[in-house]
Amino acid sequence: MIKVLNAGNTKNEQAEAMRREAERRVAQKPEVLETMSLEEIQHVLHDLQVHQIELEMQNENLRVAHAQLDDIRALYFDLYNLAPVGYITLNEAELILESNLTAVTLLGTTRSVLMKMPISQFIFNEDQDIYYLYRKKLFETETTQMCELRMLKGDGEVFWAQLTATTVRDAAGTLITRVTLNDITARKQAEAEKDRLLTAINQMAETIIITDVEGMIQYANPAFEKITGYSCEEVLGQTPRVLKSGEQDAAFYKKLWGVLLNGEIWSGRLTNKKKDGTLYTEEATISPVKDINGKMVNYVAVKRDITEEINLEEQLRQSQKMESLGQLVGGVAHDFNNLLQVINGQAEMARIKLSANSSPADSINEICKASEDAKNLVQQLLIFSRQQVIDPTNLDLNKEIESTQRMLSLIIGEHIQFTFLAEKGLGQIFADKGQIHQVLMNLCMNARDAMPDGGRLTLKTQGVSIESDDLKSQTWARPGRYILLSVTDTGCGMDKAIRGKIFDPFFTTKEVGKGTGLGLSTVYGIVKQNKGHIAVYSEPGEGTTFNIYLPMSDPFSASTTDILVDAPQPAGDGTETILVAEDDAMILDLATEILNNAGYTILTAIDGLEAVRVFEKHADEIDLVMMDGMMPRMNGKEAMKKILKKCPAQRYLFVTGYDPDIEQKEGKSHLLSKPYRFEELLRKTREVLDA
Repeated sequence: MIKVLNAGNTKNEQAEAMRREAERRVAQKPEVLETMSLEEIQHVLHDLQVHQIELEMQNENLRVAHAQLDDIRALYFDLYNLAPVGYITLNEAELILESNLTAVTLLGTTRSVLMKMPISQFIFNEDQDIYYLYRKKLFETETTQMCELRMLKGDGEVFWAQLTATTVRDAAGTLITRVTLNDITARKQAEAEKDRLLTAINQMAETIIITDVEGMIQYANPAFEKITGYSCEEVLGQTPRVLKSGEQDAAFYKKLWGVLLNGEIWSGRLTNKKKDGTLYTEEATISPVKDINGKMVNYVAVKRDITEEINLEEQLRQSQKMESLGQLVGGVAHDFNNLLQVINGQAEMARIKLSANSSPADSINEICKASEDAKNLVQQLLIFSRQQVIDPTNLDLNKEIESTQRMLSLIIGEHIQFTFLAEKGLGQIFADKGQIHQVLMNLCMNARDAMPDGGRLTLKTQGVSIESDDLKSQTWARPGRYILLSVTDTGCGMDKAIRGKIFDPFFTTKEVGKGTGLGLSTVYGIVKQNKGHIAVYSEPGEGTTFNIYLPMSDPFSASTTDILVDAPQPAGDGTETILVAEDDAMILDLATEILNNAGYTILTAIDGLEAVRVFEKHADEIDLVMMDGMMPRMNGKEAMKKILKKCPAQRYLFVTGYDPDIEQKEGKSHLLSKPYRFEELLRKTREVLDA
């Protein structure tokens, strides 16, 4: 287009020169024209006509060139205004001199408003420093600079922008800045989403592994490093076979790859090996990843370490075995106590009828003593199977240890020397007898297992006093008197790592089947429940000592009610009417005879259903309902519920060989345990009637 304009200008100049020459000749004196021949005049006129035509053609070309230039200018302005990025020109004061329509749209304003405004007004306040450093570097280096920052639209809306700037000088030599403005909000949002996803993956407890289609590891998250011991750098470019334990055979992996190569998701369990050689079990899901064309490009494995869960499941199974044993003991205890009730009751009845000095009376006394020992044996079974109801009372710890010493000796075995060193005159503790026996049993069993080849086990009690000044070192305590029980063995001892875990539930160093891992955690819970403290001292090969601090009871803190309940009370006679429900005929006859001899009127029932019928018939006469817990057709609990629904104020007493539900619900106030002595039955009957 520039060449066309130059050629047109040259021809115009030639035509103008010819015109001036022609005008000059015409302006000459007529005498000059007279000297010209006609032919010469015609020639001059012809030249003028030719040049006139050429001039008109050149004028047409000039008009066309101007039209093309206008089109080019229009196209340029369209491209400039409608460009996908914004263009802004700034002066040295950073005022906007020029802007395209895209920049106007991005900034959410009009061109007239935008002109002469400082661009910093559109920079997000917290990103002003970014813009300042970007401008500073631009003018220092005079090279193209780029930055990413947040900008504001006219209505205050924030968007992410990429600024690219270059400094140039205009025709007058003034320094100006050309800036391109690109909206990158969508890209920033995608990057933020990617960062959130990556952060989530990096913080997941589950292992994430990404491999290529050949199985080569391309990515592993921090959980992988934590669980396996391998760093991500160590396994990049390797296959997951680095974790192979040998626990799965070739057929297992063939089936796994068969599923994956078929484009399906594989799920299952794997036993793998850590860097230190430790085996662990994972629950894994491996998924093929496909591109937009459906071609497999990666595999993603999400795996969770379930080793501890498997161990807990095993511990639960062991615990369930113990629970089953406890249920068995409970069932045996119920039936055995019923038998003991008959033996003891009949023997006591015979002893009353016979002379106390006769030989048969001595034999019967021995029967009574033996049945009492059998009762205590059942009680020990219930305590050791953790089926005894918690009933805290004031206890003499020395006496409790002495009462269980024979049982503890049987538990630890003859190959271990057992010694009990008791400080005399100790105070009492307020605790449940069954729980204290359980603490003793668990600690002694633990000591026994630490001395498989024999050794010494020493139990020692002593009184200690903790003053206010001692609380800095004994932060668990409150000032006062404590009984210190020390259990010391000469066994294998423990290192620091094991000592830190021994009170954790389900932690055990014993092999499967040898322990549930609940013994010491149970001891810890019982001690803390009784506001005490337990500490362990042990070193490998040096044995172990457990020190248990239990607060002494205040001898003056027991209420009058507690003293009256604990003190033996006379049984007393009665004239009331009692309904006795018992499915064992011998026990029913025995209870009827004992209560009749004491002056009571007795109504009987052989099961719960009959007890309800008898009560409905004689409700106005019955002062006390005495109910066995376990009976056919309708048990004692259901029968008593129906009776209390009809007469909520009815006095009642459950008499049971063993029923943990009743014992937990009723406690001591409405409960008498079999086997009972005559005096116990009569005293409890009087107590409930007089309540």
